[in-house]
Amino acid sequence: MFSLIERWLKTAALEAQEYVYLVGRALRCAVTPPLYRHDIVEQLDVIGVGSMTVVLLSGLFTGAALALQSGQTLDQFGARPVVGRLVAASMIKELGPVLTIISDFVGILGGWVVARYTLQVNSGLYWSSVTKSLYMQDAWMGIIKPFVFGFIIVTVACHVGLRTRGGTAGVGKATTLSVVMGSVAVIAADFFVTQLLFFLIY
Repeated sequence: MFSLIERWLKTAALEAQEYVYLVGRALRCAVTPPLYRHDIVEQLDVIGVGSMTVVLLSGLFTGAALALQSGQTLDQFGARPVVGRLVAASMIKELGPVLTIISDFVGILGGWVVARYTLQVNSGLYWSSVTKSLYMQDAWMGIIKPFVFGFIIVTVACHVGLRTRGGTAGVGKATTLSVVMGSVAVIAADFFVTQLLFFLIY
């Protein structure tokens, strides 16, 4: 039993070491020639513009679901008018970094549609609640976190992908492992980055 735990710890330490080496090499290569500017622009187009439909739909329905669920909960405390504040804060500070700035706005807009036509919250009251709840610190949190999350997801996926073995079956296992590891790493990083940002900017 002890030898099994020891072997698992050694394997985990080796994986962490190889990941750190990969990140170090990637950062070093990012600032040394040659810089493939054309490829970077092409990837920005494919990943950014190409995923716009998914981003818009995700933001819209996320904001709408937030407004619907939170509105019903806030009713218990007679606080339905502040649903805009809750939707805006959730989208910008927590869900925004997982999505994009565009989806933040679309999500708040989706929240307004539900608040106005399902919860019967006055439009002026909703948008007033949104603007009063947002501060520059929230915007910084929504701007910094996506870079951290994106970096983690890409480097973890590259680390797992470059170590794939076993043909097509190995590719399937590596894909699953990459998603699991990336998701766990993002959740953990979200906690620590939030703590750090609260300490630095609040």
